[in-house]
Amino acid sequence: IPSGQAWLVTTTAAREHTTIDQDATCWRAHGVVHFTLQWHNVWQTEISESIAIENELRLANGIALQTIPKVATSWTLVVMNWFLLNDLSPLADVIRSLVRSVTNSLTMATAIGFEDCLGLQDDNGDSVAQKEAFRSTVGPFLVVDLVYMALPRAVVALYEAYQTARFDAVVADAMASRPAAAFTPAPPSLTLDPSVVFYGGNPLCLYGDPLPYVQELFGFTDGCNSQTQF
Repeated sequence: IPSGQAWLVTTTAAREHTTIDQDATCWRAHGVVHFTLQWHNVWQTEISESIAIENELRLANGIALQTIPKVATSWTLVVMNWFLLNDLSPLADVIRSLVRSVTNSLTMATAIGFEDCLGLQDDNGDSVAQKEAFRSTVGPFLVVDLVYMALPRAVVALYEAYQTARFDAVVADAMASRPAAAFTPAPPSLTLDPSVVFYGGNPLCLYGDPLPYVQELFGFTDGCNSQTQF
């Protein structure tokens, strides 16, 4: 498609010749005014905070206050959304296009199922156990948008009230000897029924064994290597 090739040439060179303000203006002109970065655990994003101290000679020295380094992680969220870049590889292998109006579109027979690339089905092509539970309640894999959500104010208020009450109790009886206590926060309706088993608390982990106890919930660095009791 000549127009598509021209667009590609222009777009790939735009970064070198376009300012941030020009880029934002272009998006807004086409009705795009907001962008939400999806959550991922491909890596831990590097964040640094620093200050600059300037002396009488107007010479400034930078001082790092705190730094969180960039660290590669497990990328367990790949089953939820592997991003556009990874859509291109299987398309290139079979010479298909994301452009739906062309003769070799990915929608043409035989249509490409990106979900098949994950190999999550059994030998019969069916989703079973955790995978079936996810697909029947949430939807297909690879098309799930993950974004941060702020905690409800009621939850924050409950947490703060608990912390205040606990601190006051410790201060009032600081010298008292208190035995260690273990908590297993789960509804009795689940834990008292011997027929109920738990496969895990992280929807990114799809190969857990059925166990008789509630397990640790979702975590950024959870590599799905163990099933720890909650």
